[in-house]
Amino acid sequence: MDPQKLLVETQRAAGLNLLEDHTELRKLQKEFKVMERRLENSSGTIDSLKEKNSRVERDVQRISEREAIQQRIKQVGVKMVVAEKDEKAEEYQTQKGAVTVLEEEFERSNLAIAPLKEQLVQSKRKVEESKEDQAEFKNLFQIVISKPRCLNIWLQVNVRLVKITIVNSNIFIYIFTGFH
Repeated sequence: MDPQKLLVETQRAAGLNLLEDHTELRKLQKEFKVMERRLENSSGTIDSLKEKNSRVERDVQRISEREAIQQRIKQVGVKMVVAEKDEKAEEYQTQKGAVTVLEEEFERSNLAIAPLKEQLVQSKRKVEESKEDQAEFKNLFQIVISKPRCLNIWLQVNVRLVKITIVNSNIFIYIFTGFH
């Protein structure tokens, strides 16, 4: 008889449920070995899944960083557009204010030179009416053409020297006082 059969027969002869306990022990050892192999396989699977998970986490982190950078780029772009718009609006307001000031100054100038324009018209009428007066006025007027479409007229009225400049249908009148 081989040693294993001898052991089984001895356990049966002893009676004390040793055979059943031994059978149960062998069955549990087989299950233990199966479980041990499963554990090893599961450990390998777990390790590979952990590695894969860490790669995925790194990818997720990179994607999150990229999205954050893209969001910051968008915000900077929006801020630049808003800043440019604000700058243009401020520049517009400044220019609008300057135009308003110039328009007011132009109106004041027109009001100030209106009597002089009327005097000029009257003087021209008088010059046309009388050839004698034309001779006198020839001595009083100096006409200088400095540029095309630009006419400078110098007129001495009492103790004032008046310069009338006509440029492109615009009339500018300068009055110099204290001239002798």
